Amino acid sequence: MHKPLRIDFLTSSMEAGGAQRVISILANYLADKGYSVRIITFWGPDHYELNDTIERVRLHKHPLFHSIIFNGFFNLMSFYRKKSNRPDILSSHMDLLGLVSIPNSLIYNIKVIVSEHNNHLAYNNRAQSFCWNYLYPKADMVTILTEFDKEHFL
Repeated sequence: MHKPLRIDFLTSSMEAGGAQRVISILANYLADKGYSVRIITFWGPDHYELNDTIERVRLHKHPLFHSIIFNGFFNLMSFYRKKSNRPDILSSHMDLLGLVSIPNSLIYNIKVIVSEHNNHLAYNNRAQSFCWNYLYPKADMVTILTEFDKEHFL
């Protein structure tokens, strides 16, 4: 008998929102199918009902700066330092979390899927450009919402 695939969903919070709703639907579906599922967040309460088998990991510590990206990177790195905490797949959603998930997946050799929940015209800043141009090519997969974004991300 083999161990079920371990999948972590990473998002800034599980408060009410479209991406969070998608995460809850995917996580519940995969948990119902027997996968080992965790949802990791950096702040806020939960809004969506989750399968009892889904583990919630709240890395809500802000020891240095009040920055989800900065603290999230180091909190996730510290969490994954313990080999037994590492999943088979890390699914990252929202809020520039590619800056957190992709480097950690490279450090710990974890497959990473990055999901965009806005079209490419919604952002125009250096951090997002860096993430899209330099980190997304290192992800195992990038999911987007529409055909409109496909040409941009290819």
